[in-house]
Amino acid sequence: LEGMDTLNAAKAQNKFFNLIMTDLRMPKMSGAEFLKASNSDPAFKEIPKIIVSVETDRSAVLDAVSMGADGYILKPVTNDV
Repeated sequence: LEGMDTLNAAKAQNKFFNLIMTDLRMPKMSGAEFLKASNSDPAFKEIPKIIVSVETDRSAVLDAVSMGADGYILKPVTNDV
């Protein structure tokens, strides 16, 4: 909910984001629900969306990608090359 509020406030000010990153699991709105809501608004549909997750089962993350994410990052994120 907070993420959608932030997107809508930016849209009202005619400001937009270049990238949206969201966690797969959130307390009030799941990452999948957030993807569905943000992709249903034409103002946000074209913004790349990345899911961040701690899931060890990648199928859950891939399900989110199939729901509208452009990619995913598994936690923990490190700078190891």
